Amino acid sequence: MPLIRSLCRAYLLGILLANIGWAATPVSHRIWSLKEGLPQATVLALHQDRTGYLWVGTEAGLARFDGIRFKVFDRRNTPAMTSDFVQSFAESPDGTLWFGTAGGGLHSIANGSVQRFPDPGKILGGRIYALLSASDGSLWVGSERGLLQIRNNRILRIQDQKRFPDTPIYSIVESGRNSIWFASYGEGVGHWQNGTMSRWDKRQGLADDKAIFLRAEKDSSAIWIGTYDGALQILDGDRLQTITPPQKSSGKPENRGIWAIATLSQPLSWPGLAKGRQTLVGSFGRGLGVVENSHLQFLEEPTIPQAVWALLEDREGNVWMGSAEGLHQFRNQPFAMLTEKDGLPANLVLALWEDRLGNLFFSTTSGL
Repeated sequence: MPLIRSLCRAYLLGILLANIGWAATPVSHRIWSLKEGLPQATVLALHQDRTGYLWVGTEAGLARFDGIRFKVFDRRNTPAMTSDFVQSFAESPDGTLWFGTAGGGLHSIANGSVQRFPDPGKILGGRIYALLSASDGSLWVGSERGLLQIRNNRILRIQDQKRFPDTPIYSIVESGRNSIWFASYGEGVGHWQNGTMSRWDKRQGLADDKAIFLRAEKDSSAIWIGTYDGALQILDGDRLQTITPPQKSSGKPENRGIWAIATLSQPLSWPGLAKGRQTLVGSFGRGLGVVENSHLQFLEEPTIPQAVWALLEDREGNVWMGSAEGLHQFRNQPFAMLTEKDGLPANLVLALWEDRLGNLFFSTTSGL
């Protein structure tokens, strides 16, 4: 039977490669880049919409991926787009997809039509680093001009000028209804709730005031914090836990930042790691890391680029990674074990051979 042959090949290949390291992992790794239809190789942002499409933001256009092919939106085929540099996403309750650009402001796409959000006073600014569709229906915007909110098509400036004087906002998350957290580059982490603003910086134990990425846990009040200097911390209530401190500088301006964080609903079977709760970390300069039991370990694998900008776990449990070298997908690969109970003469398989018809022959300690 073809299915049995496929299962046998997968299992026996795993046995034969068991001592090779990464090649033996049950984690499947696929890469899409320019030749597969991606508009540009640097993937900055990822979003799965309610219908299942994967949206990909690159430096040279927006792409919608259906698992087989990419549909590209850029200035050449979409007149409403004023910039091809797409770096943030959010989806409204009505299914409208919002995306932020570098230099072109805020755009939306609904029913296949792209529109640029009107900003005649340039309140939003041209560089939209972060977007959040909040539980109350409002859209939060992090830009070069700070923290803003769009409600009923009106732009409201939220940022506290005393605590956060016109600093860029790189990340926004919601933890509980109307509890908004944001990463301010240079002023730490801010929290807004019911009109009250508070701030965490080095004076409160933050490792680095150049906060660039936040991730809110779904099942707790914990907030993951990534910084430009490579520090990774967890803020839970008034307690700050440091997973890794800022990375030492060589004296030159360097970007060692944590630009993406994703806690997985199901662990990936990476070599050398347990199958407990995993949080993936995307870094510039160190690639992809995995946090298990409060320990961060970066994966040493030549096919994983050193610059990772975006991470997403989709509804099927696939993990998508945006990097400087294309779009990557990781998923657990199912393996089947065949033993004497399944008809093998013995459990110890010494050799195997496949004939031209696809039949597999096994040599065991008790015969063929």
